[in-house]
Amino acid sequence: MRRWPAALLALLIAGQAAASGSWVSEPPALRISLVDRDSVSAPLIPPAVVPAGAEITRVRWRFEAPPGDLPALRLCQGNRCVPLTAARGISEAMDGAAADRPLRLHGRLPPGRRGALTLGGIQLIIDYR
Repeated sequence: MRRWPAALLALLIAGQAAASGSWVSEPPALRISLVDRDSVSAPLIPPAVVPAGAEITRVRWRFEAPPGDLPALRLCQGNRCVPLTAARGISEAMDGAAADRPLRLHGRLPPGRRGALTLGGIQLIIDYR
């Protein structure tokens, strides 16, 4: 087996590190009004600088909800969804999903809740490699 020169190996590692990154989405407030049907956000579009073929490694989020009224909220790409079970958090459950494709938030009111609620201050950070 032929050994690679150290300089070439360093370039390969640097190139791989350069392909990693993150993008941020701060969509408008999401109004959730139904218990039995999803309210869906507009697409959360990644910036054009995300390379084709890049994969999500981790998702970080935060949002503001009225006290005691945490909706059933999910971050989805196609049929793949990750529950966002707190007003802020980190998940690796989207690992391997396409980082260059749009995501959407899906939410439902908590059972028994009457009247719509609005989630504000939404921020998603998508890490990719």
